[in-house]
Amino acid sequence: MTVLEEAIREVFTSRVESPPVADDIAGRVIRRGRALRRRRSVGSSVAATLALALTLTGSLWLRGWSMAENAPTAGFAAGFDGGPDTTAPTGGLPTGLLHSTRIGLDLRVGDRLWTADGRKLALDGVGEIRRVYRVPAGWVYAGATEIRLLREDGSSIGLTTAASTWIVSPDGGRLALVADTVLQVGTIGPAGLTLAAKAAVPLGAAPVAFLGERIVIAGPSGQSTGYDYLNPGKTYKPTWNTEVAAVYGPHRDRVVGLVRRPDRQDTCLAAIEAKSAGLRVARTGACLPDLHPAESEGLLSPDGARLVEPGRDALTLLDVDRALLGQRVGVVCPLRTTVPPAWVDSATVIGADERGAVRCGTDGTQEIVPVPSDIGAGWRLVPRLTPVAAG
Repeated sequence: MTVLEEAIREVFTSRVESPPVADDIAGRVIRRGRALRRRRSVGSSVAATLALALTLTGSLWLRGWSMAENAPTAGFAAGFDGGPDTTAPTGGLPTGLLHSTRIGLDLRVGDRLWTADGRKLALDGVGEIRRVYRVPAGWVYAGATEIRLLREDGSSIGLTTAASTWIVSPDGGRLALVADTVLQVGTIGPAGLTLAAKAAVPLGAAPVAFLGERIVIAGPSGQSTGYDYLNPGKTYKPTWNTEVAAVYGPHRDRVVGLVRRPDRQDTCLAAIEAKSAGLRVARTGACLPDLHPAESEGLLSPDGARLVEPGRDALTLLDVDRALLGQRVGVVCPLRTTVPPAWVDSATVIGADERGAVRCGTDGTQEIVPVPSDIGAGWRLVPRLTPVAAG
């Protein structure tokens, strides 16, 4: 019994002569006070409960509204939340493919193209894939004889079905091919190949380099014919130069290649120009025993300033201008590459070994970049052909 209750009882007791029997007014007042306190207590509890419930409900509603306002659209989430992916073919993103953006180039895995931006695209319609190039209009790829263009939206279109040999210009905008004894040159666009010119060539001749509007060709395989050039659209008259042993590609207004020295067993780097009488050696540079007369073994940088030569234990990045002056100057990148190297840009070439992809800079730097964990064996780098800014 509280002090207040005791005081009330004493007040009522003092005003009557005998204790209440049937009608205990003090007791009723006390009981009424207790009931009031209980009602107030219950009311306070209910009010607190209602306030908490309203607070939680409001918080959840506000959170849901905020998430709805900031949620990605269905198109943005496609490919990640199980919805239809309108930007990439079925298969989703390969595990670890974000590494390929650090590699800097697309990758070919069998008949699939793994792009640096995370897509897997099919290279269909040509049988076993022989070559792939990234070009401004998409990707040019080919099998034994058929060449197709894979466009940015994932669809493909045929360029030709009867090419025995072919090359793409350094800027990725033109294609030169030989079908039987006809050399054809055309421009590559989303609509396909637009034929620009053609010329008759000897059986077995093959295009090897663009030199402006002219095409450098190699003689028939298995013969010591040498190299020559022609202007598409004009009648071709052979003027083979048997001194030229290989052609790597354009360098300013000439091409860089190898020439045979009659008095030596090795070959020498040379600047070769097109004259009215055929190809002529304008300058002979460093004679290097480890430069082999095969176009596939040497690869010019996009600007023609460097030549990468795969060796047994390293990639050698030669300075072309200084090598043409007779100086063997360049950068050695220790790397026994397991894939054909490719230039990322004019300052970086990339190969691969058991450590992963290896980026080699013309400044002597080297960086190891992991490849996607699920890529398996047999992958290849996809060279990128784009216009090079002047200067």
